[in-house]
Amino acid sequence: MKIQFNRVVIIGVGLIGSSIGMNLIRQKMAREVIGVGRNSQNLKEALRKKAVHKTVGALLAVPLLKKLTKDDLVILCSPIQSILEYLPKISRSVLVMDVGSTKYSIVQKANQSRLRFVGSHPIAGTEKVGAKAGELNLFRGCWCLLTPGRNVLSQDMTKIAGFWKKLGMKCVVMSAEKHDSLFGALSHLPHVVAYSLVETVSRLTPLQGLKFSFGSFKDATRVACSSPEMWRDIFLQNRENILKAISLYEKELGQLKKMILKKEGPLLLKFLSKVQKKRLPL
Repeated sequence: MKIQFNRVVIIGVGLIGSSIGMNLIRQKMAREVIGVGRNSQNLKEALRKKAVHKTVGALLAVPLLKKLTKDDLVILCSPIQSILEYLPKISRSVLVMDVGSTKYSIVQKANQSRLRFVGSHPIAGTEKVGAKAGELNLFRGCWCLLTPGRNVLSQDMTKIAGFWKKLGMKCVVMSAEKHDSLFGALSHLPHVVAYSLVETVSRLTPLQGLKFSFGSFKDATRVACSSPEMWRDIFLQNRENILKAISLYEKELGQLKKMILKKEGPLLLKFLSKVQKKRLPL
């Protein structure tokens, strides 16, 4: 397999970062893969899983990022606020991409820093965290949304799309604004609901009672096991789209509450049947 990059620096070797690194090394797409992070134990785990060739502590990352050249790649896999802080510290020569779940603020910052930047959102993953959760086949058969910055070259787009395709993904290009609007509803609202649902149930039920929870509660709240730091940043960075989605959700929840309160069986059945038909094809 042809080597695509000289050095690849992965900032944040958690689930996504370590899964990417494992693929880079296994498919020999880079001469050297360097993992950057704050947690020394997690970096050791990334080395053990062969997700990186070497590691660098976060405090020593900036000199490395300034020295990178046009044949290198930086992949930002840290929480969104951290991504925003790193972008101005990266050499303008190097190709850069991120894997964040919001895009508008990140693309804006990359444009301000005049970077060769391709925003990427691989729609893959689990609620597990850390390098130990990395999986070689995590991305296979999934979608990856690309949101290019204004300074990116056509060959950069071809290179990044080709990179994701080698990991088994299907790529679609869209604007950062469209991405954030779409995922405010598809992903961010469900996380809002999951976190709120866990808190609500914990108030209604003694904590020891949660051991009796079955599939419905576990399925509906699985994503509440995700990284709090990551989701704090997502909620704040995409707040306008998320607040719009929450308002509509509150309206629908209010209608459902009204039907239950008034014992409107026929209307309730009609509503539930309509929603079931929308959900079944997924």
